[in-house]
Amino acid sequence: MVSDSLVFELKRCLQRARLNPVRGMEAWIQDYVIADGPNLGLPFQFETQPITKLLIQEIDSRRWNEVFITGPSQSGKTLIGFVAPALYHTLELGETYVLGIPDMRMANNKWQMDLLPAIKANFRWERLLPLAGPGSQGGIVRDTITFRNGGVLKFMSANGSDQARAGFTSRVVGITEAARFSRVSDTSREADPLRQMRARQAAYDEPQRMLYVEGTVTVDEDLPWSAKADSSDSKIMSQCPHCGEWIAPERENLLGWNDAVNVFEAGLLARWFCYLCGEAINEEERRESVKNSVLAHVGQTVSKRGEVLGPMPQTNRLFFRYSGWHNLFVTTATLAKEEWRADQIDKETSDYENAQKELTQFKWAIPYKSNNLESQPLEKKDVIRRRTEAYPKGLLPAKTTHLALGCDVGKYALHYFVLAGLSNGMLHCPSYGIIDVPSAFLDWESAISHALNELFDLCEIGFAMQGQTEPRQVDQAWIDTGYEPDALFKAVIAHGGRPRRNSRYQLALGRGSGQMQRMYQAPPKRGGGIVEIGHHWHVVRNKRWKAFQVFADSDHWKDRLQDSFKQPKDQAGSITLHYAPEREFERLGKHLTNEHRKVEFVPGQGEKVKFEKKGVNHWLDAAYNSRACLDRLGWNPEAS
Repeated sequence: MVSDSLVFELKRCLQRARLNPVRGMEAWIQDYVIADGPNLGLPFQFETQPITKLLIQEIDSRRWNEVFITGPSQSGKTLIGFVAPALYHTLELGETYVLGIPDMRMANNKWQMDLLPAIKANFRWERLLPLAGPGSQGGIVRDTITFRNGGVLKFMSANGSDQARAGFTSRVVGITEAARFSRVSDTSREADPLRQMRARQAAYDEPQRMLYVEGTVTVDEDLPWSAKADSSDSKIMSQCPHCGEWIAPERENLLGWNDAVNVFEAGLLARWFCYLCGEAINEEERRESVKNSVLAHVGQTVSKRGEVLGPMPQTNRLFFRYSGWHNLFVTTATLAKEEWRADQIDKETSDYENAQKELTQFKWAIPYKSNNLESQPLEKKDVIRRRTEAYPKGLLPAKTTHLALGCDVGKYALHYFVLAGLSNGMLHCPSYGIIDVPSAFLDWESAISHALNELFDLCEIGFAMQGQTEPRQVDQAWIDTGYEPDALFKAVIAHGGRPRRNSRYQLALGRGSGQMQRMYQAPPKRGGGIVEIGHHWHVVRNKRWKAFQVFADSDHWKDRLQDSFKQPKDQAGSITLHYAPEREFERLGKHLTNEHRKVEFVPGQGEKVKFEKKGVNHWLDAAYNSRACLDRLGWNPEAS
């Protein structure tokens, strides 16, 4: 028989459950009060940005446990992709929520600028703020906030050590500024940061997990765009007011502005055009169409009555993207004016490229595709195709005017790359290879000295030159000092004395995005130990060893080297390789393409170029040193 006390407790539990039902995000977000921008202080309304309702309904459907979100900047993307999920899971559901941010130094800023104002705008949420500790009374937040309902917000960074992301379990993970979570740091031995974040969910079965990833589109290879291929690849479809078909207009469907003579006329003339019937869609029609949009996943279609037809895709990943057409924060006229202004810039300049990047990434939420061949990534096949039957290994073309060698030093091997500068402005590699460093059998100083002596012999014996009876010695060799520099200085000094400004063997050091985050800075003038300044390189006098050392801009010279493989073969600046079977160039191709040029557009700063490492790159380091060395020797492809 059930006791009275048990019945009482059951009734009390049921009453409490009725008073505090767990709501879906669609119901919960209507308590949200906008904490910044033109709608400051107003309650959240789906009518303001209608496509947000489509996203939140998909989240509430529980069909997906991975949600990738991207759209134009300043369109509410941060709210629906980052702030709302974090607050919903912690304040409404009382869960632990791991929040991935690019850098831990941003934790307090994200809390103070994005999360805390939203909490304080709602008195029911404000009551859940901690009374003591991080997040209370305006205190600084470093990594963890525990709310009064038991919800926990844990910040983790893309740049931190692997240990910083380990040892913390959560069912739910959120990522903001997602591109930074695509990349493995030089010091990491684990997977990319996103995979490490997802590993925090390993204690939960896959259907129980939830992942939110929000960010601006940068390039194809970075999040969130890189998640598109294995996803729902959903499209927000709007009905054309003229033909009744369901369409998803893109940038190319905004027309009329390009016929304008000034920016004001561009705004007046601009219209959207249906790509099925060709009819113009004015601003009022566009807004009405967007308000009644539906979401179709890959393989699905929409009937004229607005019914989504077709099976659901076999994936648990929702890819939700909206564009300038769907963004009702910005009018057609404003978009057209921005397009017109960008189109007035000289198309041969970097300013034009920057303007186009800003539009594609921040207004249309698509990766920028440059028409410039040099901006495309170098591929292994591009390297292998450069071998030429005209020159076997070790033979220099008759037009050789300068000969350089670059060497990358490692614990067990020296990787070298020889580069000839020709009088017609072209480059040729007669030889590249590996010299063993016997560090497993000798102490380090003896081992590196033994290997360098073999390298010195190679430089001084030289290479056969077409039409000449005597071999051509290497004019100058740059030896990278990033690994164990003291032993390298000793070995070079022991061979030929302390390196002078014009010595055959120069000790070099690269600086750039792949060099422990130490970027190259060109000195403004000579003096203070700086004895020579060149094009993206300079020479200093090393006080400790009383010898000269070259510092090079590794990003610039890697860029120039990789570009030489993409230039047409007969064009100045292009490169050829000695002849050998294709298989012999497989490893070289991997090394030369294991760092990729990434160009990011930063508002107010313009284009930022950096190289990101994907694997071993020793021959790339050797090759860029030999290319920079040719520049110091005076070889210039433009002078041919």
